[in-house]
Amino acid sequence: MLLVSCFAASAWLRWKLRQSAGLPREGVGELGPYEVAFLNDGNVLAVNTAMAALIDQGTLRADPASKAVIVTGELAPDAHPLENAVYVAAAQPGGQKLR
Repeated sequence: MLLVSCFAASAWLRWKLRQSAGLPREGVGELGPYEVAFLNDGNVLAVNTAMAALIDQGTLRADPASKAVIVTGELAPDAHPLENAVYVAAAQPGGQKLR
């Protein structure tokens, strides 16, 4: 009887430990586009994503002739801090050169 109980307990424990813990439900899906871009390819992709968003909003313009990003509009007051950093860099005289 003891052998059967030990076998049943060990089988249950093994089954319980093999169950997937699953993904945590809290915090899933709370990453923004800049965080996802950073996790995907680091600083360069995050900055490129911010530049693309600002160009799409009409705040920046890419100038192919000078290979620079130039300010063409006002930054939204609720802009993301990364968008703000890109905007400040592009607001320099002559814009910010693309690398």
